Amino acid sequence: MKTFTHIFLLFIATYSSFGSTLLGQSAYKSTGIVLRGSYWHTGKQSSFVSVSNSWNNESIDIGHGGAWLCILSRISNNSYLEFAIGAIGQIKVESENFYREEVDIDGVTPILLGIRRHFKLFNSKSTFQPYLSCGAGPYWLYETTVTEDLIDTEVSIKSEIQPGIFVGAGYDIMFSDWFGINLDMKYHFINFDPDNEHNGFELGLGLCFFWGSYNKNAN
Repeated sequence: MKTFTHIFLLFIATYSSFGSTLLGQSAYKSTGIVLRGSYWHTGKQSSFVSVSNSWNNESIDIGHGGAWLCILSRISNNSYLEFAIGAIGQIKVESENFYREEVDIDGVTPILLGIRRHFKLFNSKSTFQPYLSCGAGPYWLYETTVTEDLIDTEVSIKSEIQPGIFVGAGYDIMFSDWFGINLDMKYHFINFDPDNEHNGFELGLGLCFFWGSYNKNAN
């Protein structure tokens, strides 16, 4: 996670040092969409891939990677209303004594509504567009466990919906008046419980697209 954060900050510092005027009127597009991949660092797992092996036991743990679809609608010169739906998952496979295997699939689907507030560090036409965000919504938590041995197969499914909130920050780095790269960081606080195992930071990287006209003098 630290390495990803360092690369994130280095990229931003290098790109922003060029200063820029590529953005043009995209600062006042009315609508946008963001397609983003992410890693959610929760209390359930400390690394993206974990593998352990002994003479009769093997465990493979992969997670928490996922994807987001975000729709933006401008509500003022510097603010967007943001609707986002995501899917984050973890898969853990354990084999014991060569005849018993357990597969555990743990997932989170957030459906969130929030506000994104942009801040222009240089000028209204800068390619480098930082923002802060916050919002709330339901988090659908689900877990499926399949246990198989030489005799039987057992399937267990658990599912619940919990409320939650998020706060975040990020950057849109524009390469034209309609297209750019989005870098995003959020902290998710689920069910207002500091001990919830799904709480954690999320780091994301994706593409953003903007279109439509907006009267910047209307607000």
